Formats: sequence, structure tokens, C-alpha cells
Amino acid sequence: MKQICLPVLILICFMSVLYADVNFQYEFSIDKLDNDDNLERVYLFDYDEDGIDDFAVVYDDEYCWSELYWKKYLALYDYNGMLVDTMYSDWEEGYLVFENNLSQVREIFINTFDDSLYVTLIDYSTGNILDSISIFQSGEQVFGLILQASSEISDNKTYLYIGANKDSSGLGYWYCRSYLFSFYVCDDQLFYVDSVINTGYDFINLGSNKLLSIGLYFKDNNNSSAGSNSFDYYLQRINVNNEISSDLIHSTSGVVVFWSPPVEWIHCPVNYEILTKNSLGDYPHILYYQQYDSEDVDSVFFNAYDLDIPEMVWSKKDSLLDDSKITASTCVTVNDEDHYVMYFYDNNTLEIRDRVNGTIIHHQDSVLAVCDILRKSDGELLFFVEKDDETGYDVYFLDGPIFVSADEPHAQDKVIIENFPNPFRSSTTFSFSSKEPIQNAEIKVYNIKGQLVRELRFNASSLPRFLEISWDGKDINGQKAAPGVYLYQLLINGEHKAERKCLLIE
Repeated sequence: MKQICLPVLILICFMSVLYADVNFQYEFSIDKLDNDDNLERVYLFDYDEDGIDDFAVVYDDEYCWSELYWKKYLALYDYNGMLVDTMYSDWEEGYLVFENNLSQVREIFINTFDDSLYVTLIDYSTGNILDSISIFQSGEQVFGLILQASSEISDNKTYLYIGANKDSSGLGYWYCRSYLFSFYVCDDQLFYVDSVINTGYDFINLGSNKLLSIGLYFKDNNNSSAGSNSFDYYLQRINVNNEISSDLIHSTSGVVVFWSPPVEWIHCPVNYEILTKNSLGDYPHILYYQQYDSEDVDSVFFNAYDLDIPEMVWSKKDSLLDDSKITASTCVTVNDEDHYVMYFYDNNTLEIRDRVNGTIIHHQDSVLAVCDILRKSDGELLFFVEKDDETGYDVYFLDGPIFVSADEPHAQDKVIIENFPNPFRSSTTFSFSSKEPIQNAEIKVYNIKGQLVRELRFNASSLPRFLEISWDGKDINGQKAAPGVYLYQLLINGEHKAERKCLLIE
């Protein structure tokens, strides 16, 4: 009897793991420098060179929605959360601490004035200035805030990447544009590489002198009767060698008009960010953003890009969280596989999505309102959550590996087709992706009587694996189709693959 019960018990235990939610365990806490501080970014820094991960936290002293104007502070903590050092910047200045290619602890102090960016290299242990450099860029814009800084060791050099913005103001307007600057350190000397426009607002370091970066151009127009804010976002792949080269991957723009009610949103993008932080494996990188429209339905976009091509490999507009915003994200291992990303929403929920095909494989309520996630050198993830009294942050780690139920499919072979907007008035766009090469594809639209209304065809010798096509709401004869429910079917290489419904309204 024991020989029978033991396998059954093991099976029951395994199934309980499959159905388990993502759980967290408290690790330690850190105190803010000031209760008004907001955690902006966390990165690893072994300040005492003992081989144990410590970390640096970049704070800003007050929240600003545009993330363009604040004072920066940098605090160094040991792994137990004890504060060991602080660096206070003045207005529009910043610090970065790092180890160079000789395992020597260094820091850089970054500040701006007028049309110049100043970088100072400092020996962290002694405070001695080792070198400094200034970069002058002419133009009507003046430098503003330091947005982000990062370092990496490559080809026996220590490369530094600095994001900054230049801004300008005049009668009735103010605008800013972000830049990325690259330097390298060799024998404790600073050398300037290059800069690139419309990037540096935020970026992730992919290693080997490659970055994926977001750029922002923001303009505030005000006058006595009306006002508007315009947003232009850019996603770019960056390569740094003797100079910086960039490839534009995606861009979007929009406007919000106010002061003359009602407020009007016109394709206005918000919460534009890269989700695949703390990257694992060679998989597509995911861009996430929301778009507000007064006329059409507000929308959420998840776009995945293969950076080697570069090319979009899938796009999704599905989410279970409605209008909630993502607060933090990280790549994560699920079912012992690395092609997943987990992200948290501001309503205390989380989703896990497959990076390969975009499918949501898990969704749950979360007791944690996560604001940042750091992957240690041993692979463990640390989740930073602001305390209820706002005096500091509690730090958690995953309480065991993540497994999802077999009932939550994490590898869909079928083709997924969607249309947006739905319902729609004048036009809608069908989108789908396929794991296999597409020789030809078509969409057939039927009314509720089963009558063919419209055929939309793709024909080429080789089509990309992600496709979009729009329907203008007209029938085969070019006449406006009647309002109502329509069924659309997708055929790929002559085979029926998927079907869904859409609603045309007046």
C-alpha cells in the first residue's frame, strides 16, 4: 500500500505547485533619506569589495509626472539594508558609482550648465578627482536634468552611458528633448564617444555595447485661451563603438488639449516603457504603452521586437487590467523556462506574459505594490515596495520558483487574431501573428446571416510573421456596411486558422 500512496502523494504535491500563485517573502527594509523621496532606480554596487551584493538607490525629492525636474540623491546600502553612504546632488545633477575594468571603485559626478554637459571622474575611496570632461553642444536649447546613468565593462574599457535632456522656453511655450551620451574610461581618463538625439529618457543595457532606449520630445503650449501638451516617444536600438549608431524601432505621438473644456485626448501616449528589464535569454523585447483618445476607445499596446533584425514579431492589445498602469516589470523564469516577463499594475495585480508569442499565461491579485525590481548577480530578484508610512521601502524576494497550471496555456500553437478598435465606427484594424512562415493570408468578413461582406487579402512570396490590415467598414461593392455584429475569419496558406466577432456602430 505504501508503494501506491507515495507516488500519489508526490503527484498531489506537484499539482499543488502547478496551481500555486506567485508568492513573496520579506527580506529586509531600507530607510529613505527624506519622507518626500521617491525611489527612481536601484542598481548593484559592491561598495566594500567583499564579493557580496550591495546596492545603490537613486532618489528624487518629489514626484513629477514628466520626470524632468527634481533634485537627485544617491544612497548606498549593504545587503542588510543598512545605509552606508550618501551622495547629495544639487539641482539638475547626478551621481553614478561603479567598478572599472581593474575592479577599482569609481564614481562620476554629472552636472549641466547652459549648452554643456560636465562629467567628473572620482576615486570613491579617497574622493580625489581623477579626470573631467565637458561636452559643448550649440543650439537654442540648454541642458536640463540628468535622466539616467549606467556603466558596463567591454573590450577592457569601462563605458558610461548618460541620459540627459535639453530644454527651451519662450513666450507661451516650453519644450524638452532627451539625448544619450556615451563615454569610456581607460587608465582613469575620460574619453567622449558620441551622442544621439531622441533617446536616453530611459534605457536598458543589453551588454556588449548595446542598449534599448526610449527618447522623449515634450512640448507645453500655453496661451490666454487654450493650452496643449504634445508627446513624441521613440524606441531605438543603440550600438556604441567608436561612435553611436541608432536604429528607430518604433515611434508614436499625440496631444492633449485643455483649458477649453472638455479636455481632448488625441492619440496621446502615456506610460511608455520597456518591460523586459533584468533580461533573461535571447528573446524579443517588449514595449508597453497606453493611448488615450477622446473619440475612440482608449487602448493598451504590447509590442515585441526582435532586435537582431530589427522587426516586430507580435503585437497584443489584450490585458485583464483595463486602464491600470504598470509600475514595475522584470523578466522571470516560469516552469523552468526563461521566455517570460512579469509586470505589476497600480491596482495591486500582476500578469505574466510569454515573450515568444505574447500570450498571458498567468494573472493574479498581488499584495505588493511593487515600484522597482533588481536582479542580483546570483539571479535572485528583489522587489522594492514603499512602506505604508512612506518612510522607506520593504524588500521581498520570490518565495520559491514560479509554476503555472497546465490549464493556463503557456505555449499556444494556434494563431491569435484581434481587431482594434472594437466596437468601431469608421474603420478597424485586424492584427495577427504566426509562428510559421506565411505565404498568403486573407481575412473574410461575414454578416450574421452568413453572407460574405468583404475579403481582405495579403499576397506575397514571403510575408512577415506579424501582419495588420484595416477594414473601412465597407462591403464588396464599396457601400457602407450596416451597423451590427460581423464575424471575421483568418485563413493562412489556404487553411482556416481563427475567427472572432466585431461590432460596427453608427
